[in-house]
Amino acid sequence: VLAMCRDLFNYLLETGGPDLQAKAATTLAFAGPEGIGFLTQTLSSPNQHARQWAAYGLGLSGPAGVSAVPALIPLALGDPRPATREAALRALVKVDGLSPEVAELLLDAAESREEALALPALEGIANRPRAIRENLARLEALLEHPSPLRRAAAARAIGQGGRHAATAIPKLKSLALGTNALATQAALGALRLI
Repeated sequence: VLAMCRDLFNYLLETGGPDLQAKAATTLAFAGPEGIGFLTQTLSSPNQHARQWAAYGLGLSGPAGVSAVPALIPLALGDPRPATREAALRALVKVDGLSPEVAELLLDAAESREEALALPALEGIANRPRAIRENLARLEALLEHPSPLRRAAAARAIGQGGRHAATAIPKLKSLALGTNALATQAALGALRLI
């Protein structure tokens, strides 16, 4: 069955649309260690769509896909295709627990110029209270970012730090008084959590 899934995945990459490609990646993600192994190998494929869908599938596998972290990191950092970098970053958030290496990667992505990477990175950081505590100053700096989406995502992440993020209160209050409704709402939510 696994061989059939792999063949179907490869066939759909060439002929199928995104819906069918996603279904094939999903099937492989839940096919056990062999499926995860195949998806991990596919991360180094010359086919850009194959890399993206393999990363997507690995993200669906959750912690079972932790063995793919070493292959996902370079993809998230340097794949030439933004959609593939985003898929790899999202997969890292889902498969990796609290490794400092992935937390650092998420923070770097949150500070990057690419909004498509920054927002899922901040979502991932929000699930890592230790990373929030250890990198609060970097997150606070993002409260002043020109992008209201980035400011809002940073505020939500900081809020998940709870009482350990108390030093961010003045900046969050300032953000709450701003003119962007999304950023204001996120800042108020963070203040309630702190």
